[in-house]
Amino acid sequence: MIASFDFNKGWKFIRGFSEEMLAGNYDDSSWRTLDLPHDWSIENDFDIDSPTFCRGAWLPGGMGCYRKRFTLPEDFRNHDAALYFGGIYRNSEIWVNGHYAGGREWGFISFETRIGKWLDPGGINVVAVKVDNSVQPSCRWYSGSGIYRNVELVFSDRRLEIPRWGMYVLACNENISEKHVEFYLKYELHNKSGRRLKAMVSHRIKDADGAAVYEYEAPHTLGTGMMVTLADTVRLDHPRLWSPESPHLYRLQTNISLDGRVIDTFECNFGLRSVIFDADKGCFLNGRHCRINGFALHADGGALGSAVSKKSYVRQLRILKEFGCNAVRTAHNPPGEDFLEACDELGLLVLDEAFDEWQEPIRIGPFEDGEVQTTYARYYSEIFDRCSKQDLTDFVKRDRNHPSVFMWCIGNEIPQMHKPTGGAIARRLVETVHRHDEMRPVTSAVTMDDFLHENIDCLDIGGYNYPRGPMMDMLHAKHPGQPMILTENHSVRSMLPPGMYLPFGERPDFGYRHPGAVDFIMRHADLKLGVEQDLSAAARPYVMGHFVWTGFDYLGEPTPCDWPAHSSFYGVFTTAGFPKDAAYYYRYMWRKEIPGVRLCTNWDYRPGDKVEVKVLSNCPVVELFLNGRSLGAKAVHAIASWLVSFEPGELSAKAYRDNSNEVSATDAVHTSGKPAVLRLTPYFGTAMKAGSLDLEYIACELFDEAGHPVRMPMIPVAFRISGAGHITGVDNGYPMEEMTYQRSTACRTCDGRCLCIVKPGQEAGILLLEAEAGNCRASLALRTEEQQT
Repeated sequence: MIASFDFNKGWKFIRGFSEEMLAGNYDDSSWRTLDLPHDWSIENDFDIDSPTFCRGAWLPGGMGCYRKRFTLPEDFRNHDAALYFGGIYRNSEIWVNGHYAGGREWGFISFETRIGKWLDPGGINVVAVKVDNSVQPSCRWYSGSGIYRNVELVFSDRRLEIPRWGMYVLACNENISEKHVEFYLKYELHNKSGRRLKAMVSHRIKDADGAAVYEYEAPHTLGTGMMVTLADTVRLDHPRLWSPESPHLYRLQTNISLDGRVIDTFECNFGLRSVIFDADKGCFLNGRHCRINGFALHADGGALGSAVSKKSYVRQLRILKEFGCNAVRTAHNPPGEDFLEACDELGLLVLDEAFDEWQEPIRIGPFEDGEVQTTYARYYSEIFDRCSKQDLTDFVKRDRNHPSVFMWCIGNEIPQMHKPTGGAIARRLVETVHRHDEMRPVTSAVTMDDFLHENIDCLDIGGYNYPRGPMMDMLHAKHPGQPMILTENHSVRSMLPPGMYLPFGERPDFGYRHPGAVDFIMRHADLKLGVEQDLSAAARPYVMGHFVWTGFDYLGEPTPCDWPAHSSFYGVFTTAGFPKDAAYYYRYMWRKEIPGVRLCTNWDYRPGDKVEVKVLSNCPVVELFLNGRSLGAKAVHAIASWLVSFEPGELSAKAYRDNSNEVSATDAVHTSGKPAVLRLTPYFGTAMKAGSLDLEYIACELFDEAGHPVRMPMIPVAFRISGAGHITGVDNGYPMEEMTYQRSTACRTCDGRCLCIVKPGQEAGILLLEAEAGNCRASLALRTEEQQT
């Protein structure tokens, strides 16, 4: 392309649809005006009668229509034009000046639609986008609805161009070391003209400091209408390699010139790294052993729904990395490009996943764990045969230049991997991936229920969900030459809502219609399943690592809960981004150089209650104290527990390293007093860019007079904002919260805190956020500044 313009602003939108809305002259003046990205589902109230049911977070699907008027920049009226959509959920149709221009059935794939032949170069043009998410349930988790990723208006020369995703930087291969690298730039050139062309191709590579490290140019002759693939070799001495510890990025710019004038430009960041997989020893990154300490992530942003900006991804990924994570798995669909850019920049490896279904749908109820609906998701199986080749091709070509992507995944818990038909499909998908990326291996996330071993042999990497230790050993013996990764593993989780701790032997009463729900919850109450799974994997060198299910709670699939639960319980962080007890287990195990101890309880019980106090630590010995009295020390193998009779006051723990008397880490919880102080703390703490997709996340916490968190009860907080911004969502991480994310500016605390997300307005200035909880008040001033052009 020669130019790209942000096409997110100034759209018209309406819920519902009729065919006349697609006409160029349709009157949309009464419609709502908004900016993209946009998810209309998250804007609504939770509804027990919603056909999306708990899997879709009790939020609506339906149909909608977007329209936008625009004129072409004068400098580009003689160029080819296209619209690039990062993602539309789903069944989209793009109409330009009343003419059908294209669309995509699948809601998680990016695509480009050429629109030039229907444009009025000097007049007003209208694009209309039909979105149909009416057939429900359309997904096993929350999908959102609408144009939920960025849109660009792009221009290219009418004679010659590098097509979208036509540049392939083969910079992640085994011929890379800290002394010398050799890699290829493989790219397509499309001669769209009716004559022979002589073009000059030039490449320039800069390092992260902006210094040029490579320059090259060469002439090429292209015949009429030809699409050719060219390859140029790049050699660099003493390169700076990309890794989670040092995510160095280079910048490539390729210019295509005709008659001395640049008519097409391609630019991208890339990283230099090598990854080698060994069936007995695991993963080696840049020649060094690399244990995969990963979390799986769904794509929603909690209160933001599916309309997630890069700033939101940056926050999520920073939080995970702070707790020792070095890899993420995209569950179970192609992620947004902003997500991969953030992983590149922050240094997180990515298992990039394509599909949750092949030809067969997956049943999503009923299960013994409490769901009562019996249905199948209308997700992908109906379009797999006609769409999967193109969708997978576009997915791989879009993402293959990201150094963070170290492995592809072609499916999650696919029923056909347990049947003879699965092998042929798996081979076809693997071949498609390798046709467009020759550097990275392919896996599939396979469940342990009677799968066919010959289907596993179709994969480069054996990917398994939830195997126990003996099963891992059997799989390694059965596939001795195949590297192994645990694509999904139990988290060290309690299935109780965040902040809910029960006396010993007491069961929660949620009023579920299915008795198995509480049984399911109680089976996970001791946290030991996740600990056992993690330690079993870590003890086996041939297991390169695992992806814990999940990093953050996600919207939908609130197993085992029914109404009003609308988000999952699996995450080690809440939807609001606050750590649960489980998060500290991974911090201690994955960052063993930092001693730590965590009391997995609050201290708000009834007098006389017996409390099983679970303690997580990476220290060998922990001593427990109640109001200063020692309750004894215990050896800790990641987790230990005490049975304690509650009395108000302070429960504390001291952790000791090397069986010495030197205290290495401490933790304490206190009986909550009356709320006295309300505190607002921004996550980023920097100025936001006016008129952008920038965000700030403000944690709101309640403390008593002694400065201790008021963890119980849940206390309403009212937020108000004035000035240069607005509130875009509130959240407390409580899966059963009936307050909506975006239709209210009030939120209750959960475990002593809640979250307010704010977005800048169009003009630079100061915005003032005020919060009130009973007699407690707080305010926070945030600055917005003009964007640099």
